[in-house]
Amino acid sequence: MIDLQLYNQEKRLLDYINNELNKNIKKVNNKLSAIELKSTKTVLIIDDSTAINNFIRAFLISEFGFNCEQVYNGKEALEAILKNQDRYGLLTIDIEMPIMSGEQLLKELYDRQISIPKIVVTGSVRFMADKEWAIDYLGKLNVMRVLFKPDFFNEMNLFLREYFEL
Repeated sequence: MIDLQLYNQEKRLLDYINNELNKNIKKVNNKLSAIELKSTKTVLIIDDSTAINNFIRAFLISEFGFNCEQVYNGKEALEAILKNQDRYGLLTIDIEMPIMSGEQLLKELYDRQISIPKIVVTGSVRFMADKEWAIDYLGKLNVMRVLFKPDFFNEMNLFLREYFEL
């Protein structure tokens, strides 16, 4: 006859070990993603403001050593991504841009099932007016994090260090 109490204890122990192994596998995968991003992948910075675009680029290079490319609207970004989506390991996307907005770009990427990690950096009044809604809405478009201008660098720094386990 099976000792039910012993069985339950062993099952809890095995579940705990399995959960810990899964956590460690995730940490290793995140570290490998960071190494790959530094060595072979590029961050595509998508913002119509030259100043913000250059600031994000300088920040990502100096803090993380990431390779960066810059475009200034969603259309340019979509063209670059469709040309070679394996090139990009991270997208930073502004919402309000001419020609094609960040929101339109996100919908296109979602519809095309392009799964490059995405961070939105926005100063959009619509999104800032209801941040909780914005985070939920953009999360449904597979955005990892929503950062709000003008004070987003510390949060970006913390998020990237946490995400990549750096």
